[in-house]
Amino acid sequence: MGQMFMYDWVNGHTSVEDFDKFSMDDVDLAFKRVQSVKYNQTILLKGDSGIQFTPLPAGHMIGGAIWKISRAGEDDIVYAVDFNHKKERHLNGCVFDNTIRPHLLITDAYNAMYSQKKRYERDQQLVTSMLTTVRDGGNCLIVIDTAGRVLEIAHLLEQLWSNEEAGLTRYNLVLLSYVASSVVEFAKSQVEWMSDKIMKAFQQSQVNPFNFRYMKLCHSQQELAKVRSPKIVLCSNLDMESGFSRELFLEWCSDRKNTVIITGRSEDRTLGSKLIHIANETAEGRKPRKEISLEVKRRIRIEGAELEAYRRMKAEKEAETARLRLETSRRNARLEMAGDDSDDESDDDETLANAVAVVTGMKSKENVNQPSQNQASQVNGNQENQVQPALELNTHDIMLKWEHQQKSSFFKANKKIYPMFPYVEEKMKWDDYGEIIRPNEYKTEDTIAQIETVEYKRESTDDGEQIMIVEEKVPTKCVRYVQKMEILCKVEFIDFEGRCDGESIKKLLEKTVQPRQIIIVHGTSEATRHLATYIKEKGIVQGRIFTPLVYDIVDATVESHIYQVSLSDALMSTLYFQPVGEAELAWIDAKVMKKAMIGDRRGIDGEKEDEENSSEVG
Repeated sequence: MGQMFMYDWVNGHTSVEDFDKFSMDDVDLAFKRVQSVKYNQTILLKGDSGIQFTPLPAGHMIGGAIWKISRAGEDDIVYAVDFNHKKERHLNGCVFDNTIRPHLLITDAYNAMYSQKKRYERDQQLVTSMLTTVRDGGNCLIVIDTAGRVLEIAHLLEQLWSNEEAGLTRYNLVLLSYVASSVVEFAKSQVEWMSDKIMKAFQQSQVNPFNFRYMKLCHSQQELAKVRSPKIVLCSNLDMESGFSRELFLEWCSDRKNTVIITGRSEDRTLGSKLIHIANETAEGRKPRKEISLEVKRRIRIEGAELEAYRRMKAEKEAETARLRLETSRRNARLEMAGDDSDDESDDDETLANAVAVVTGMKSKENVNQPSQNQASQVNGNQENQVQPALELNTHDIMLKWEHQQKSSFFKANKKIYPMFPYVEEKMKWDDYGEIIRPNEYKTEDTIAQIETVEYKRESTDDGEQIMIVEEKVPTKCVRYVQKMEILCKVEFIDFEGRCDGESIKKLLEKTVQPRQIIIVHGTSEATRHLATYIKEKGIVQGRIFTPLVYDIVDATVESHIYQVSLSDALMSTLYFQPVGEAELAWIDAKVMKKAMIGDRRGIDGEKEDEENSSEVG
């Protein structure tokens, strides 16, 4: 699912601007190095470190995990950020049974000062806002993420539309995303990691809960335009800085009948955070300022003189690319021929004789057909280039017409031999391992001429026949401008983030987890300070409480005072072991020293012995 997030984000930027930070290929290359694991699967790191990881369900979104990091003979470290202990429609809540009293807990303070509504109240508010909007003839935009919490809302709406008594089938339900189909297919294949309720329903009915019947999947605004209004559209991204959520908001915000519902918080100074601020002020009874200035980015077609200049420049680039490719192929061919001639030393005599005969014939014909100097001076460069192919054609013997009429020859031949089609057989090169492989024959062209993509679509006519429509990709350019607009549509914030609130986090830390040390990250300075103060006052943590800033390094070293001691064979032979149950014990009274200290003492003792020996000799 993380790959789907990146695909959608990159497409959202490239559709309206020249985004060159990274491409889809870079995303694929990065995720090729990601190792997929299952929940409760223990992964041992390579090497002799003995460190192992165990992912546990976080309950926030499919694929989210709480990581338990442990090492043989030492305490555990638990990384728990963005977790949810409440059971939802498509996910079970997280469980901390296997992570009680870890040596170090890394958690977040994102919701430390935040309280949530109950699940029933939240769902009721969402349904009421949607139905009120579509029954008044407006459209409802629900801003969600790409491949995480969207599954919870989509499953909820699909269940509502499946109820025939509700009468919601006359309103269209749409999931708009660049990767909508891929996200749904991934969700179908991951049912085994979802809630017990979904698993039970799937086993009983043999119908995948994410095989949507009423929700339409759209991947562009052109597809969305074909869906009749009123409609409810689930659209990404949450910050509304790019993607379909921003484009639809710019289109629908000027209509009082429409409604925009935001289901998750985003970073400050984004369009999503501004709309949440407007929604909170409206809910508190205050009158917010609804006039905002937004930077509008568009990708438009090139027309007129710009189009002609683009085509001319493109033709020049293609010609230059073709010329470079042709020069490269000719250069490689000459190098191969030179290499073949240098390796065929065993056939030097035969090759030399044939070359002399060919050159002699060529020179004789040049002398016969050579024009005068005055005529030669008028020959241009193109005619000189045409002479070389003509000479190459004369390098092979041909059968003359009068030769068939000769009844006898000076030398009598036993058998008539007729020349065949000219062909020069290339001698194969071999080494100890067989035929030599030429790497150039398996290389792909580094520079390939850009071919304009052509999309074929089927469109049905009135007679029911389908015709092919060819859509050629036209050149575009990106423009941007600042536009002031007034938000006339209704704006609401309904929390579907799927995280623990502040009260739940405090209870889990105090009653269940009880870590010895804690590191608090991912929160505002006020929320981080509030959670750290609560932990200190309640005495939840016996050790230290860390509240680092971004890029800070935290020294939370585990000091267990357990060392591995190696005993020599001479010492082991002097020990007397007593049987105790199934084991044997022996008592030893010694002083433990590190290897480095032993080496230093041996060096000092050796120096003293050398000094004594030198003094005795003197």
